[in-house]
Amino acid sequence: DSFSLTPTLSIDSFLLKQLYQTDYITLKSGAVTIGPVDIDTYIKDKTLAIGAMKIDKFLFTDYKDKQLPFNSGIVKPLPVNMIKKINQLLSVDTVLLTNAAVQYTEVNEKTKQAGTIPVTRMTVTLLNIRNHKIKPGDSLTIRAVGYVLDTVWTRLRVKESYTDSLGGFLMTLRMKPGDLTVLNSALIPMASVKLLSGQLDTLDMRAVGREYLALGEMKMFYRDLKVQLLKDGDENKKTFMTKLVSFLANTFVIKTNNKSRIGNVFFLRNRDRSAINYLIKIAISGMTSSVGAKSNKKMMRRYKKELEKRNLPPINFD
Repeated sequence: DSFSLTPTLSIDSFLLKQLYQTDYITLKSGAVTIGPVDIDTYIKDKTLAIGAMKIDKFLFTDYKDKQLPFNSGIVKPLPVNMIKKINQLLSVDTVLLTNAAVQYTEVNEKTKQAGTIPVTRMTVTLLNIRNHKIKPGDSLTIRAVGYVLDTVWTRLRVKESYTDSLGGFLMTLRMKPGDLTVLNSALIPMASVKLLSGQLDTLDMRAVGREYLALGEMKMFYRDLKVQLLKDGDENKKTFMTKLVSFLANTFVIKTNNKSRIGNVFFLRNRDRSAINYLIKIAISGMTSSVGAKSNKKMMRRYKKELEKRNLPPINFD
């Protein structure tokens, strides 16, 4: 009928015990149905084979205080490798989350403020979850549709190979038209940036990611984009420097309108960051390129340099 997982300690008590950045996570759900379960397969070779798992009203919250030091050097696996590390032999055809929501809150180390990014009204489908009897061509598929900040319709799709030694996956992202200033509730405390105006017409991204880097392209078309850089996330602290930098950014760096320019996507992964962090940074790299904050040519030069440095084959979108 329902499920919940909540830490015994409150957030404040939990954070007082932490030496490094640690996620404070809660889980809740409504009704959960599982089945069919193949009992014969489990008796035969201890494989938990499930046809479908359906979870309604799933709520995941994650709170992180980035004022604490980051514990670097611990490699965080991508989704397929996370599944492979599960001790129980597992084979699940479909996991379906309905009426789901995810809420991420981060206390920024510079602004000292907490910013929250909720994604609501979500439907999430996971296909082919397995760590047993993997065949060539098998892939984990993730499909998610929801509303960022309960406003901007967003669709994410990820398909990651189980057998690619480079950890290859295809990622696509699409967002429907919307008012970009709704992002301010997260941008101001988390990035010390305020959008004065901006209307998104369309956003489509396609990228190929690997264990170490990702490459792709983004079509992000918009109108009347203007930004204001803040001091320590405070809208009332308007110094000469923040005014000057904001003027220079709006005049010479950021493109006010983009009706046709295609931005490159390139991101060099920090392997001690989570897979979700990797996906978000891939999308952000395309956005910064689309608005003119990063040069397409410089990104491609960096990409070719990293391939040569790491002796990696080029990414093929076909």
